[in-house]
Parts: sequence; structure tokens; C-alpha cells
Amino acid sequence: ATSVDQGRTQAIVEDPTGKVVPKRVFAKLDIDSAEHPFFKRLWLVRHVLDENSPLLKKQARELVRLNGGHWPKELNSAEGVRASVDFDQILVSLSGTSNVDANSVYAQKAYDYVDICVGYRFCNILFRNEDGTLGVDQSLLNDVTEQLGGGGEILTENAGKHHGDIFVL
Repeated sequence: ATSVDQGRTQAIVEDPTGKVVPKRVFAKLDIDSAEHPFFKRLWLVRHVLDENSPLLKKQARELVRLNGGHWPKELNSAEGVRASVDFDQILVSLSGTSNVDANSVYAQKAYDYVDICVGYRFCNILFRNEDGTLGVDQSLLNDVTEQLGGGGEILTENAGKHHGDIFVL
């Protein structure tokens, strides 16, 4: 196995038999709200597609850089965003401490490129009961609605059904 450290991105080529294999690139994503001290109901995590994003193709990162760090107008469509991203999978790993017994808890989910929905946001799953308490509508857990201002790509019946979950971009 050979590994090459390129800042926060690591390319790893594994081949004990000498055959040529595609290399895998692992990169840590910068996210807003990397920690949530009281994860009780939901947690929205966001990664900004900027000139440092490992999810963007080199040409798109350069256009963002040339545009002063802002998303270029010529890529400001669902088609432009989808054409600008380049990844096979995004692996989400969560770890925390149970408030019931203080044990460590872990969860992991892999999202493939086909799982993304460009130009959408998750539906609000929180609501107020008649008595004023906060409730969660779990039937809306993976439902999306077009982002404010429109511009979402056309979803087919199979969008987001590849693994049962979707990833909004």
C-alpha cells in the first residue's frame, strides 16, 4: 500500500498483486456546526462549496476563486452545480455519548453520487402540538422540498431511493 499526504486529502493505492487499481481519495470536509452539545431532535450539517471544497472539480474551484470566493453566476443552476461536483461517496460518521447511560454511541452512513438532490432542502419535521410541546413528524424524515427561490433539478420517482436516504446538495 502506498499513501501520499496532500494536505488534508490522502490518496491511497492498494495493490498487493501488482495490478493497476483505481486510487481512492479520502478528504475531511469542513462543515458548519461540527459539534452539537445537545443533539435531541435533529441536526443540520452544512458544507460550503468553495475554492477549498474537495467535492468540487478543479475547474469549479478555480472559478469560485476567480469570483472572489463566491459561487460563479454561470454555475448557478442545478445542472451547473451537479456538473461541478465530483465524488463517488460521502461517508458520514457520528459519535457521541448516550444521555441514558453515558456509553459511547456511533453511527455511519455512506451517500453515493446518485443519492444527491441538487436545489432542495429537507422538509421541516418539527411541529407544535396543541398543548404547545414540540413534536417530530418522522414520516417527513427523508422528504425534501425545492429550496427557496427555486432552481431544483427535476426529480424522478427513483431519486433518493438508491439506498433509502438522500443527500441534499
